[in-house]
Amino acid sequence: MNKFERAYILRQNGVLWREIQKELKHHSLTGLKTQTKKWAVRNKLLYPPRVIPDRYAYDLYCSGMSVKDIARLLGISTNGVYQRYYIAINKLNLPPKKTKQEIAYELKCKGWSYRQIADFYYKGEKRNAFRAVMNFARKEDLDIPC
Repeated sequence: MNKFERAYILRQNGVLWREIQKELKHHSLTGLKTQTKKWAVRNKLLYPPRVIPDRYAYDLYCSGMSVKDIARLLGISTNGVYQRYYIAINKLNLPPKKTKQEIAYELKCKGWSYRQIADFYYKGEKRNAFRAVMNFARKEDLDIPC
């Protein structure tokens, strides 16, 4: 595997050009981009390389990690995090992250009290938990749990 094939694959996996330059110890960023493009055209590949949808940013976002923290971890912008999240949803057919209202409704259906939901999600504000459950039930035309 030559240097430019490696650069193409790294870029396809979402690695930044600067990081590729450092890893491959190439003297010029512009030259690296140009030579990688020539290599791709010569081998009849798409240029710029399409980023393969990754599930990593999606999993981090759905687990509750903040967008800023994910961006710092991956070395991309916050918009890049959202872009990867929505690409994963659309290309990999993954379900979107549940809203607080949806989670509150599910917890209420499982028998949690509004106080427990409020302590867990709404900083102890019982009325916000009640509103969240009622608004979600109304919006989705669901029965209001007892």
